[in-house]
Parts: sequence; C-alpha cells; structure tokens
Amino acid sequence: MNKQLKVLFIGTYVPKECGIATFTHDLLNFVRNDNVKCEVIALNDPDETYNYPEEVVFQIDRDRLRDYYLAADYINQSDADIVCLQHEFGLFGGSAGDYIFTLLSGINKPVITTMHTLIREPEKAYRIATEKLIDHSEKLIVMSQTAVDILKSVYDVPEDKIKIIFHGMPDYPFNSSSKYRKKMNLKGSPLILTFGLLSQNKGIESMLKALPDVVNHHPNLVYLVLGTTHPMVKKTQGEV
Repeated sequence: MNKQLKVLFIGTYVPKECGIATFTHDLLNFVRNDNVKCEVIALNDPDETYNYPEEVVFQIDRDRLRDYYLAADYINQSDADIVCLQHEFGLFGGSAGDYIFTLLSGINKPVITTMHTLIREPEKAYRIATEKLIDHSEKLIVMSQTAVDILKSVYDVPEDKIKIIFHGMPDYPFNSSSKYRKKMNLKGSPLILTFGLLSQNKGIESMLKALPDVVNHHPNLVYLVLGTTHPMVKKTQGEV
C-alpha cells in the first residue's frame, strides 16, 4: 500500500479576499485526493480573524515575528512531507517580506515555492529576499517563460530548478457569454481583459501606455478592466 503524501501549504487562504488566497484554495483542492493529504498555514494581516475551514491548522500574523518561529516548530513536529510556499513579498512582514526566512531557515522539510511576483530590476532588499528564497527552495514554480528567463538571467538559477505551471483556473462548466457581452456592449474580438482584485500594482497603467501602439494595428480592440478594489487597498486608502 502506497504511503499517503502530506503537503503543507503556506499562504493566504479563503475566506480572506485575496487573489493568492483563492489560488491556494484552488491549488489545494486540485492536489488533494485519497493519496495526498493537504493542510494550510494561513497568513493574516494584523487584527484579522477568519472562520477558516478545517484544513487550516495554523495561523500567522504577518507582522508578528514570533509567529514565524512557532510555525517553524509546528512544521518540524508535523508529519508533512513537503512544504508548498505561495510567495508574494507583501504577504509577509519585515523588509521585502523577509520574516518568512525566520520560518524557512528553521524547518527540516523540503520547500517548493510558487513565485507570484518576480522583479527584473529589483531594489537591494528585494534582490536579497529573492536570492534567499531561491536558496531555501528545492524547486521554483513560475507561470510564464518570461519568469523562467528572469530567474536564469538575473538570478543565475539553473534551469533544472525551475518548473513552469501555467496559472489556469478551476474547471467550471461552460456557459454562453452572449448575455454579458451584450451587457458590456462588447462586439467581439480583439479583446484584452484585466480581471480580479484591483490595486496600483496590477499593471493597468503600463497597459494604458502600451495601448496606442497596439490600437494602431488593431483599431477595433477593446481593453476591459473587470474587477473590484482589493479589500486591503479599500481598507487603508479607500476607493483611490
């Protein structure tokens, strides 16, 4: 009989309204089966409390360094085979999110890291954090060939340490889009879509700067921004 594999995810998690929380939840539910048990260590912002589902076994206040030490102890005493880290600098406390290294340097389990943000020309703190993250990870998961190229050319990561797994989405039943196209007055292609929780680092400004050259070649192009303000932006800055 095959031994059950146990995977411990670290990241934000539903019901927190956060793109990575949704990603972690969807990834866990895709991976979990009779042969793979999954649990979660969830990251919270200060003063946040959530009614988490049963797979959340530990919580970290992102700005409380002691929680990272305690989480490392929990991981070492657990029967997890693999730690699956969802990394985005802003998820963790410290300079460029470096509190996470208190945890990573204290555990004795292999770490597979999904890199949700990769910076081609990083400031010093972000370069140091990225290089430490690379050193602590057995494998790096990225979602595009561009990310692979950055890891190799900027951070000197060997190709065999990198794996592309495209972002994807859960397998929802297909429904006709005609109702929504009509509602938003969309005539057809070409269409460029930005969607999800919106914040200043979403890249919309860069897209707007690039659009004139694109429209010169495709005059009928429509750029659709579909989403709502990220809850943390709304909480701290309102509808800026």
